[in-house]
Amino acid sequence: MRGNDGSPEDSLELVSQYFKQGYTNLEILEFLKLQGINISLSTLKRRLTSLGLSRRSLVSNDELRSAIEIELGRSGCFVGYRKMWARLRMKGIIVKRARVMTLLRELDPDGIESRRKKRLRRRAYHAKGGSIIGGRSVRGPPHFVPSRPQTAVVFFFRPRPPL
Repeated sequence: MRGNDGSPEDSLELVSQYFKQGYTNLEILEFLKLQGINISLSTLKRRLTSLGLSRRSLVSNDELRSAIEIELGRSGCFVGYRKMWARLRMKGIIVKRARVMTLLRELDPDGIESRRKKRLRRRAYHAKGGSIIGGRSVRGPPHFVPSRPQTAVVFFFRPRPPL
């Protein structure tokens, strides 16, 4: 397994890099062929095991639970199990989606229920000062803001539909 400059370490780095980017074994083989490295699938699998790379990692439920809690703290209940699974994969925690789904049911039952109803909880904004947030009035019907007459900004409020 030799790279362009003849060193096997470079080709091992390429294999490791492609694996960590989430490519399948066949895609890794194609990329290596583009680099001028021709190896078989069994050789690639053997190299991956020698590097200690596997598709599934041995993560305990406690470690997985803490990682999910950290992610829930960042994004609230607006993340489903598939997006949570993808975020964990990006961090190097590779587990089955079913495990993420069951732990997310335990940790965030309200978020699961709101997504099941397809009605998400509105975010609550807390700001010092006036009652205009993000270009929208919080209080009522459309009105003109005379504090800056040179810009003449009109803000609109869209009321919630009745339940």
